[in-house]
Amino acid sequence: MAIDPHLNHRCEIQRAETTQDDYNTDILAWKTLLTDVVCRLVIKEERVQRTDEAERAVITTYALMLRAGTDIKHGDQIVNLVIDGVATPGVYRIDQIKPRRAKSQRHITCTVEYFHDRR
Repeated sequence: MAIDPHLNHRCEIQRAETTQDDYNTDILAWKTLLTDVVCRLVIKEERVQRTDEAERAVITTYALMLRAGTDIKHGDQIVNLVIDGVATPGVYRIDQIKPRRAKSQRHITCTVEYFHDRR
């Protein structure tokens, strides 16, 4: 079964690049690595993180599927995610890239986390 018909979302992949300012302090800058990447984002888990503050951070874990051969690394960011023609706000962080042990790799599966505040 081909997986391409299921990859009906689009996104951009950003990678961190470290530069130094005039005082030799490291500055983290996000550079767009790939645009209009074919993908599929599926929600896996949502949990509320308890804190001492009145606010509760909601951490949502997703599975992101990409075509095999896509340049993706741990720590990369997913931005400008388009689902069913609608752009979703926010930044998704690649937490883990799951290894595939099949003879032929058809896709890459990543664990992605999205942090947002519940008010």
